[in-house]
Amino acid sequence: MRSQSKLLEIAQAVNWFESPIHVLENQNKFLCYAMKYGLMEDIIDLLDHYGKEAFRKAMGSIYVKILDDRSRAYFELITKEVSD
Repeated sequence: MRSQSKLLEIAQAVNWFESPIHVLENQNKFLCYAMKYGLMEDIIDLLDHYGKEAFRKAMGSIYVKILDDRSRAYFELITKEVSD
């Protein structure tokens, strides 16, 4: 997924109370809303577009408070780095 229109569509779906353009201006906030309200297809598209490191960064931001306990636990597991 490289389409700006797809990003705008996801932004509108996960944060319906702000304009999609405004939501996309803050990547960490956008990704946290997506982690809480997005569909699995959205997450797959966003991982493809931004990469796992961007999700890690969002999880370390102040916006992680947006996530509920279940979402936070899930994404902590998925974004965890596996060490040798």
